[in-house]
Amino acid sequence: MKYNFIEVRRIALAAFLVFFSFSLRGNEEQKNRGPVIERRRIVRDHSPVTRDKNYFTFNSRFIGTTAQDVNRAIRHLPRITDNIRAFLKNDNNLKPGNEMLIPAWGGLYCNIPELTGRKDAVNTNEPAYVLSLLFCSKFEEAETAAKAILEKENENYGALLMLGLLSEYRKENFTYLNRAFLSNPYKTLLIFDWHLGKFRVSPAEEWDFVDAFFQMLTKNKNLLRDLELPPEVAIRLNQAFLTKYEDKEVSSDMEVMISIIRKNMKIEKMREIHRQSIEKSSETYSH
Repeated sequence: MKYNFIEVRRIALAAFLVFFSFSLRGNEEQKNRGPVIERRRIVRDHSPVTRDKNYFTFNSRFIGTTAQDVNRAIRHLPRITDNIRAFLKNDNNLKPGNEMLIPAWGGLYCNIPELTGRKDAVNTNEPAYVLSLLFCSKFEEAETAAKAILEKENENYGALLMLGLLSEYRKENFTYLNRAFLSNPYKTLLIFDWHLGKFRVSPAEEWDFVDAFFQMLTKNKNLLRDLELPPEVAIRLNQAFLTKYEDKEVSSDMEVMISIIRKNMKIEKMREIHRQSIEKSSETYSH
């Protein structure tokens, strides 16, 4: 059947208007505070000297924190590694993924064998090591390492998931993403969404990954029914769907699939989160 793009576009537009209206309100609130508040913000953000006028200010927008992150990642390497191991287990524990030092950890962990001259310096037979390779764009090494794990443990969820993330790199890896999703739909979707903001996977071959992804969700739509996806994840999937299938024919099953995902968008909840964010910003500027 013809996909009713106008109807779902209206849903997306409603979500956009909610955020846009709050954005305008936030801007209006800042204007109403008067020039004194605005001057304070300019002094704080752009003054070449500190408030006490005793020191020059550093431009934190251009000074990176790479060295500090690497230093902290080295100091906390065992703890972060344990968190990553927990993150890639077949359960619904996603808290370790909030670790801010994971990118720095990834750059360090996969290079420890080379830096130390010892191949056994880290455990290369676990999903955590595969993830570290992805942070360094060592995709072929990551494929090899993950497949070696699966040869010993055919249903290792972490290895299936890591190879699944490499579907964008190589089409033949998509079967592993499907297996990971069947094993743990909730965690697979959230870690897939998580990785989009952590590292980039460059395709080694051209293929329609997005369509395959939504076809997978459609085929297994019943697994989506009881999932409580975070609103931001549901909104991102919905926007991707609208963009991909604009003015195209989609099946009735695919329409059912995306309607299930949309139930998680919870616009009212996102509105409340946005309102709290504006209030927090207001408090910051008023001090």
